[in-house]
Amino acid sequence: MTIFDTLQEKILYVEITNDGEISPYAFSLLGASTKRDDETKIGYFGSGLKYAIAVLLRNGIPLRVFSGLNEIVFTSQEVEMRGKTFRQIYIDGKPTGMTLEMGVDWEPWFAVREVFCNAVDEGRYTMEHAMSVTPEAGKTKVYIGAHESLNEVFANWNKYFSSKRTDIVLEQSNGKVLNGGNELIVYRKGIRVHRVNYPCLFHYDMQWIGINESRVIAEDFSFRGGLIRWISNFADEQMIRQIYNADKKMWEWNLDWDWSQSFNDKWLEVIGGRPLILEDVAGRFTEYLNTSLVLPNSLCRALKKHFAERVHILGQSDQQAARVVIPMDVRQKAVVDECLSFLKTVGVDVNYPIQVATFAFQDTLGEADQGTIFVSERCFELGKRTVVMAIIEEYTHLKTGHQDKSRAFQTYLLDQYLQQLEKSCGLYL
Repeated sequence: MTIFDTLQEKILYVEITNDGEISPYAFSLLGASTKRDDETKIGYFGSGLKYAIAVLLRNGIPLRVFSGLNEIVFTSQEVEMRGKTFRQIYIDGKPTGMTLEMGVDWEPWFAVREVFCNAVDEGRYTMEHAMSVTPEAGKTKVYIGAHESLNEVFANWNKYFSSKRTDIVLEQSNGKVLNGGNELIVYRKGIRVHRVNYPCLFHYDMQWIGINESRVIAEDFSFRGGLIRWISNFADEQMIRQIYNADKKMWEWNLDWDWSQSFNDKWLEVIGGRPLILEDVAGRFTEYLNTSLVLPNSLCRALKKHFAERVHILGQSDQQAARVVIPMDVRQKAVVDECLSFLKTVGVDVNYPIQVATFAFQDTLGEADQGTIFVSERCFELGKRTVVMAIIEEYTHLKTGHQDKSRAFQTYLLDQYLQQLEKSCGLYL
């Protein structure tokens, strides 16, 4: 329970205090930040407090600010420009270059976030309920009045700020992992910068996350890639076990693990010598489920790429990481037999073994490797004609030794086609 859990209408203010007396310029000088080059600080853009004032005034949220014993008073007045009316912000009765239209896409809680972050950066901060204002020399005190738009924030403080959370799973020098829940929450230096309504194993507090001027993740793509690499390198045994045993609905299970560049050895230790099974073909290996580990396809591939022969994936050779062989069922065997019989009738005697496989790349319909023809499971869904074409192509590779997309391979197939035309019409070129 936080100090905000009992917020009621009778509570007049939330009082945010920090050491030092703030300068009025902190609220009016856009782009001025004394913290930009200090990696320990949260502030960066020099616009947060200015936007906070605009948001609080615009939403009618009571605000009082004291720099020591002196109150900094914020008001607004209408001003016209090119026939349009704006509300210009005044500080201590003096006009500024700011209006209430600043931060139009900001939620009210963003303003609380900025005030709180500034207090954290300045040092020795506190946050309490207050029934009245009590200025104090040598301190900056900001009083934000109780307002219905902020009730959710104060009642669920840990969803917005991580500083009071004690459910830490893992902590490194530049990142912290906390217990997850029904929604994904991501913090940067203790402040929420991302939220997704998706069940997850963990919440993340990472110092390195890039943010925009609205203090939210700048690029989701870059964040995901960076987080995958961070987890791959720093996850401990407990965290890895949770990922390996996760429900498929979890956010972490659906990450693109191919972005990882390396894994620490704990990932291999937790596997404990067990073979891996790709999630997509787990139903084909039910007899091995008790002694194996079913993982997302991308995580299997990434682990295989990093640990090489120290990781074994069922149905997949160590030489071919993009192919998984699956047992041929009765229907598939009947189709293959019918296709081979057809080919033999037209003069193509396929004398290579045929196996069914799934491929990492769905467009791959077949493959020839070490004297064996591998036909994609998808071919059987597309029909016998597709199965025949896949067999012919891979048979030709094995017979001629010509590689895919090579001129020699194309020439051979075209020559065979022309020979059949010549034979059928009795004309020879």
